[in-house]
Amino acid sequence: MGSVDFENSNKKKTYLLMNKWLAIKEQVPLSQYTPNKTTKRGFKFWVRCGISGFVYKLVLYCGGAKSISHPAVLPKASSSISTRSTTKATTNNNQIKKRCDDTKLYGLSGMVVLDLMDRVKKGTHVFVNNYFASVPLIQKMTQLQYGITCTLRSNRVKNCPIESDKYFKIQPRGYYDYQVTADRQCVIVAWKDAKRVLLGSNFVSIDPMVSLLRWDKKTKKKFLLWHQKLLMFTIGIWEV
Repeated sequence: MGSVDFENSNKKKTYLLMNKWLAIKEQVPLSQYTPNKTTKRGFKFWVRCGISGFVYKLVLYCGGAKSISHPAVLPKASSSISTRSTTKATTNNNQIKKRCDDTKLYGLSGMVVLDLMDRVKKGTHVFVNNYFASVPLIQKMTQLQYGITCTLRSNRVKNCPIESDKYFKIQPRGYYDYQVTADRQCVIVAWKDAKRVLLGSNFVSIDPMVSLLRWDKKTKKKFLLWHQKLLMFTIGIWEV
């Protein structure tokens, strides 16, 4: 996996982390095939960019990570020979084992976020979409002292007791529910627009409430719908 980093890491910025697709016509090494895209073959990149759209780090996706698909083989504890080479091998195996454990907790997409945040100054705020985000990732980013705001998938809210998608279907548009972690550091919000939207953050709270102009298919008119500032923060940033 190759990467290019254009950033001065001493500056504190706001970032977007996303995946980008560069379409090509011919099959070349490291290209990916995605049948649901208009141009099915191309290069996939993991990108860290500023809200201006300028790219600070670009990582080429080279396929599945074989190094973390199998458990690491650790040296036997009964070995009494300790040399520089065995010490280095033990360190490498420990690093591989830790990455395996982290991958199980945050997922492969979550590990992309942690890798893209390498050498980024603490206190930096990032936005990620639901491809990468999960509740464990929000908690890890809080532990690393990074701010994060994200959309979430229903199967990535862990054991958060947020109201279900089935319950939201019978609620009026604009209804919301939220849960805060025990340490008061992270919030998960479910908000109903046309369907339930899940959001998470350790940086933006649910207050204050702000209005958003939405379209009603039944009356064929626009109307004001109240929602959390967290949602507006997320919508605005992905318009970049």
